[in-house]
Amino acid sequence: MGFFGKFKKKNDAEKQAFLEDNKLVNIGLNLAKEGKYNESLEYFDKALNSNPRNAQAWFYKGASLQYLGRFHDALKCYDKALQLNPNHTDAWFHKGSTLDILGRFDEALDCFTKTVQLNPEDLEAWLNRGAVLMKLGRPDEALKCFDKGIQLNPENSLSWVNKGALLYKLGKINEALNCFDRALGINPNDALAWFNRALVLTDMKKFEQSLGCFDRAIELYPRYVDAYFHKGMTLFMLNRHDEALRLLDKVIQMNPEHAYAWYNKGIILFNLNRREEANRCFMKAKELDPELRSPTEKP
Repeated sequence: MGFFGKFKKKNDAEKQAFLEDNKLVNIGLNLAKEGKYNESLEYFDKALNSNPRNAQAWFYKGASLQYLGRFHDALKCYDKALQLNPNHTDAWFHKGSTLDILGRFDEALDCFTKTVQLNPEDLEAWLNRGAVLMKLGRPDEALKCFDKGIQLNPENSLSWVNKGALLYKLGKINEALNCFDRALGINPNDALAWFNRALVLTDMKKFEQSLGCFDRAIELYPRYVDAYFHKGMTLFMLNRHDEALRLLDKVIQMNPEHAYAWYNKGIILFNLNRREEANRCFMKAKELDPELRSPTEKP
């Protein structure tokens, strides 16, 4: 009886500490959901000070650090969570997404592969695995990942968009267009699908249709820099120079370091014989990307 009593008291104390740690983690999690990532870190740290072996607290701390752009610190937290729980699928997934952001694609691939091994039904992990394989120049394997995503959920528009983007990159234009149409049949408000559909239609020289798709993408996402840029280039192909210039100026306003916007603005101005303005654009473009050369510059 005596030993039982002692052990019971110890278990009660551990239970109370566990509940208190979870309370702190939950407060931090709620703050993170509100976008208050710095504040959330205080509560995750309190939970970890109480119990450094709380894998979930390490994971949530890593996620907040990732949202704050502190990627290397986030990786340390994910590694700590995985050291404590090697089967923590969310930690593997978020570690992979952080490594992807840092351009460490081989390591990211390993993480997404581990995620789908632990949870073969994780649609997002299959799509991210496919995206990393595309970056590594392994399109056949990437396509299998996107097909797996479609198999898991045929009504997920992103799976169709990713497959379409890969097919477009492989030059399979009609198949790509079918994928984007399928995505838009599922979600007519998918800005990424409208944007990619516009790129395909531009390649097919169906310019007016492509302009309509760019407009729809911009309507859905008014800060879609790539949509403004490519719409501007489509207008340039149609010799609608003034409209193209206005859009490239919009791109530069949203992203002053967009080298190709500066360069192509220079090309348009050069063709309009506005050489002084064009040269200023070329100089700015070269400052941002030394590989870009003006039409008059010698190789």
